[in-house]
Amino acid sequence: MFDYHHHSAFSVDCTASMPDVCRVAVERGISEIAFTEHMDFIPEEKNTGYFRYDAYMESVRQCRERFRDELAIVAGIEVDYCPDFENETGKWVEEREFDFVIGSVHYLRGKGNISEPRALGFFRGRTEREAYGEYWDLVLRCARFGIWDALGHIDLVKRYGTEVFGPFNEERHAEALDEVLSTLVTKRIALEINTSGLRQPPAECYPSAAVLRRYRELGGVRVTVGSDSHAVDHTGAGVFFGLRMARETGFTHVERFRRREGSAVPINLEFGPGDERLLQQKRL
Repeated sequence: MFDYHHHSAFSVDCTASMPDVCRVAVERGISEIAFTEHMDFIPEEKNTGYFRYDAYMESVRQCRERFRDELAIVAGIEVDYCPDFENETGKWVEEREFDFVIGSVHYLRGKGNISEPRALGFFRGRTEREAYGEYWDLVLRCARFGIWDALGHIDLVKRYGTEVFGPFNEERHAEALDEVLSTLVTKRIALEINTSGLRQPPAECYPSAAVLRRYRELGGVRVTVGSDSHAVDHTGAGVFFGLRMARETGFTHVERFRRREGSAVPINLEFGPGDERLLQQKRL
């Protein structure tokens, strides 16, 4: 079992140490984990300036040594895309030695962070088409920028949008989704199955099975699965569910990354020692 989206104390919104996460991952039957810490370039975003690359890589090295017979550890980063800082972002990523890079959108500059409760004000002041449309425009630009290995939580906008507009309806956003998904296929960027939505208001993954199925129809074959955990309580949460959903929507493999090179690994839904915890954690 892989968990390809996890944070540690190297992210501003997480206090879990990397060794503690690794220990819990081993206990829960995770065989490979990607630490994808937040990296931002937006001055007004609280994450900006927090991440320390050298200290992070040293912690990865130490954990690889400590858990070398039990857990594969992937050095990753989750970059919050902002079109105002494309040059800085591209240069920063190129100059560092990551295994895996996620591109994602959290922050609509001048409007706030849509992944935080205060985002409700943004949604309440707009129609669904207006609010979601601003988000889709940024996600499409993020995909077209194209320096990522995976696009994270493609429809994160529904996290708090559902509290204002009701359950997310893929058909109402089909044109925007198709543009993004087609771009991922063309650029060979993986689509992340982010299981954190199972324990948040949408009560479904980012994205849903319907979006995954459409990605497959458009020729998409590359997916990753991650819990997006910010605490050891959620390490591995929902990854079995995400893998099963991938299988049920036509995918046979997930991606593994080493030094920014992906390879396809068959989806394995058989439980090993400790894996039962992953199934129990679907909605923790």
